[in-house]
Amino acid sequence: QELLAFLVHNRGNWVSIDKITFALLENCEEHSSKNYSRTILYRLKKTLEKIGCEDIVESAYGKLRVNPQYFSCDYYNYLDGDYNLFQGDYMGEYHWAETTRAIMWTRATRQ
Repeated sequence: QELLAFLVHNRGNWVSIDKITFALLENCEEHSSKNYSRTILYRLKKTLEKIGCEDIVESAYGKLRVNPQYFSCDYYNYLDGDYNLFQGDYMGEYHWAETTRAIMWTRATRQ
């Protein structure tokens, strides 16, 4: 779940496995975290495959991304200017979203 959220957060841009590993598993030893990252990716792909959504996540050598043409989300609509979609929280359980959440709060308090 967190891997998919992180990829959505990165708006379809390619993200290196190293960056993903650091963001999701920042306190793990490097070798263990890279193996765990592979496991997470495998599970995500299998889960998406079961529900017929395997095309959402794309992988290339050492990097991943979501393909936004296969889904819509409030975050992308927010980025396109629909600021009313922000209801006070954005991926609150993930530390890597803190900066974006702070920007969204600042924008909301100015309106």
